[in-house]
Amino acid sequence: ALVQCQACVLSLLSSVFAIVMGLASDDAFRLDQALFVAASSVTTAAVASFLLGTVMVLVVAYSGRCRINPDNVATSVVDALGDMTTLAILAGFSTLLYGQIARPWIPSLFAAAVVVLCPAWVFLARRHPTSRKVLAVGWWPIIVAMIISSIGGYILDLAVTNYSGLAVFQPVINGVNGNLAAIHASRLSTLFAQRSELGRHPDHDKRHCVDPFTGLCSSNRQARVSQLLLLLSVPGHVLFVLLIFLISDAHVRLTVGLVLSYLAASLVLLTVLLYFARCGAYWMWRRKIDPDNALIPLLTGFGDLCGTGLLLLAFIFLESVGDPSVAGFVNHHAANGTAT
Repeated sequence: ALVQCQACVLSLLSSVFAIVMGLASDDAFRLDQALFVAASSVTTAAVASFLLGTVMVLVVAYSGRCRINPDNVATSVVDALGDMTTLAILAGFSTLLYGQIARPWIPSLFAAAVVVLCPAWVFLARRHPTSRKVLAVGWWPIIVAMIISSIGGYILDLAVTNYSGLAVFQPVINGVNGNLAAIHASRLSTLFAQRSELGRHPDHDKRHCVDPFTGLCSSNRQARVSQLLLLLSVPGHVLFVLLIFLISDAHVRLTVGLVLSYLAASLVLLTVLLYFARCGAYWMWRRKIDPDNALIPLLTGFGDLCGTGLLLLAFIFLESVGDPSVAGFVNHHAANGTAT
């Protein structure tokens, strides 16, 4: 019920943001298009959150039966399925509703059906103490994360005008690194819950703000986990880059410079996210904020913004040194523009 309520509110906010951005670009407002965007957004959010929530519960339950730490599995599985599932559902509802755009009452009916159920979700969420607390104070992390992710999307929209090959790398660098950082944050939250009550840390481990060397390069347990995640990310990203070139039609040549630049951007992003996860988890727990509810959305949004920016810097660097991977694409893009 809590997830459905949050999905309804955030999907409405995101659709309003999309409509406002559309008005800023062409100054044309059409009621039928606004209803289409809102209906597609809220119905997709409702269905996707239900399906992903069900998957999360099943994965956690099965992990417990197999004696596997759910923190290592559930977060990564849902994150991996989240974008693909949401995009597939959005494509389906958008196709369905776009065929009825001339009859605005049909998209309105879809949107109204979801919005009308929102008070019921609020009522059910308020009946449980944990979800009642999240319902009261748990909005700011996901709203801030949505705003940060939207800024990252705006940067991506500007970047692909010059480097459209960048778009195929963006979901990988953001998704994989955000996934690994979320795993680290979830493990820290579980560790805190096992050893102390919310708002307190043991005397031997209470520093929430440590220097990057202590947080990432020392021999303590949290730093070791960060080091392991950094090492695991390298072969994973190399594999994903190779898969991108095998299945994608992006006009970018595979070069050593491109792979190294991509890996450098990815490692910088993951290092920043892991350090943010370490300090943020300690800081939030000390202030009686559950990192599972607040930190993971912020990591995802911050990762989208920084990942897109670092990827853009990598492509700018490759173009400045004349790397054939980007230079070949720029020439192709210019040729298409001339032909047009």
